[in-house]
Amino acid sequence: MQSEGTLKRFEEANLIAEKSEDRQSNAKYLNNIGLASLYQGKYTEAWKKINQALKIYEALEDNVGIADSYYKLGLTYLEQKSYAEALKNHQNALNFLIKTGSEKLSISKVLRNNIKMIKAKVKNSPK
Repeated sequence: MQSEGTLKRFEEANLIAEKSEDRQSNAKYLNNIGLASLYQGKYTEAWKKINQALKIYEALEDNVGIADSYYKLGLTYLEQKSYAEALKNHQNALNFLIKTGSEKLSISKVLRNNIKMIKAKVKNSPK
């Protein structure tokens, strides 16, 4: 499976980043490991890795990184049909992008579309 190879490469790159104490790269690779885990259906592992990335980005005060982590956390919840949590995380991501003046990034459009889609799913889901 190609995603297994991708995951392995991200894990190897992350080890290098950790050893060199490159926290920015460490967070980036953790986010990528989380996303690769998500695509493999390993939701708990995905959530853990993305949350680790989020904590690093928060310590670095990297608002775009924080937004990216919230976006990916939202995807993990969306895949599990936890729409309230997905919506909350996507809105957090968009708010961080707006806060930094980065709302023109292409991810903002994706977030806005996802937020609309999630709201529609919540509205149309049986009570």
